[in-house]
Amino acid sequence: MTISLGLKALLGWVKSIKLSEKTSTLDDLKDGAVLLEVVCLLKKEPNSCFCKSVEERFKVIADFVESEFINVLLLLVYHDIMNDRLTLDTLDCDVEREIAHLTGSFVMENDGCVYLSKGLDAYLARKHLPVAREIFERSASVSTSGASTASSFSDDDSPVFRRAQKVSKSPLQEIMNTPKFQLRKMQRQVMKERDYRDGLERELAGKLALIAQRESHINQLQYRLDKMKEEQGDQESVIREQLNELQSQNDMLHIRLNEMVKQNKDFKSNSSLMERKVDELSDENGVLSSQVTTR
Repeated sequence: MTISLGLKALLGWVKSIKLSEKTSTLDDLKDGAVLLEVVCLLKKEPNSCFCKSVEERFKVIADFVESEFINVLLLLVYHDIMNDRLTLDTLDCDVEREIAHLTGSFVMENDGCVYLSKGLDAYLARKHLPVAREIFERSASVSTSGASTASSFSDDDSPVFRRAQKVSKSPLQEIMNTPKFQLRKMQRQVMKERDYRDGLERELAGKLALIAQRESHINQLQYRLDKMKEEQGDQESVIREQLNELQSQNDMLHIRLNEMVKQNKDFKSNSSLMERKVDELSDENGVLSSQVTTR
């Protein structure tokens, strides 16, 4: 039986961690014993596969995969919170509150690296609350029902309008306004500005190298021109046209270089202001953290 190189590599990985010497085909994994050993190894738990039935083995494997899916979903919703908020406008308040708690308590970010804290699995394991299906259906239909209800009343008489006046900021909006999340957004902005500045500096270095290359080429042409004047006066006009064209290109590159130098200075100035703002927010966050600790 022939297998693909990708499958062969994955089976080789299983064999390399010395879980089973017989892992050469997919059939060797069908009883779940080897897969359960892999899961126990990744979870750093003792291996107990020998006392489990096939159904129990796959139940443990499924639970492990489910927990990883939850981690992926939390990272995806955090990405949307920190960027365009494309999926968060129609959530129920209870759902928003729980998502705000999860992202605020268990999603960490440092130097552009997003990761989950170790307490997430324990929190999810102990907080299994029954959630009615209607909470998700209500979130999806809130905009439609709100529009039909409001059309039957004026702004002053509408119960929807009065309720909207009493509702405070959403839980997600509140957590986004905290110094911690404001600091994260500011740090992301600083990193984008820094990446853009680095790109400009690389482009500037490339332009400088190109200018040096052009100038070297101009010098070579000038030398050839002088030599050819001595030997062949008929070709003088042709060389001069080439020289003028290269000089024109060189002037354009100089103009672009000056523009880029000015733009680079502006971005460095903006970057300095942003970094000072980040320092201020970091100090404010430290003060708030100490106040919370003392309370």
